[in-house]
Amino acid sequence: MTVAAPTKLAILLGKCQLLSPAQVDQLLAQQQESGKSITELVVDDGFAREDDFLKALAGVMALPYVRAGDLTIEKAVLERLPTRAIFQYNVLPMAMENGALRVVTNDPFKPGLMDALRMAAGVRIRLALSTGA
Repeated sequence: MTVAAPTKLAILLGKCQLLSPAQVDQLLAQQQESGKSITELVVDDGFAREDDFLKALAGVMALPYVRAGDLTIEKAVLERLPTRAIFQYNVLPMAMENGALRVVTNDPFKPGLMDALRMAAGVRIRLALSTGA
C-alpha cells in the first residue's frame, strides 16, 4: 500500500500545530465525503475552537485575523459586493486597501471563492479570517 503525498492543504493544516497528522487526514477525508468546510469540521469534531483555529490558520497563511463584530464598515465598501455573493460565499467586505477589497471569511478554502469575488467586485481580493463572517 502506498501512502499519498501530503497535499498543500494537509501541509498547511499541519503547520497550524493544532491537529495531529491523523486528525488532518481524518478532516480531509470527511471534507471530501461531506462537502463541509474544513473550519466546520475542525469545530464539529472538537479538534479546536473556531477562533483558535482561524487565528492559527491566519498566522500560517500570513492573513490578518479580525473580529468581524468589532468592524465598522463603510456603506461604499459593503456595496462593492452584491448581496447574493456575500451570502453565497459567507463573506463580509471589510475595507478597500490600495485598490483591493479586503474580505472577511471563515472558509478561505472554499472552491472558486477568490475568482468569484474578484469577478463580482471588479477588483483584486485580499482575505482576512474571522469567526462568523
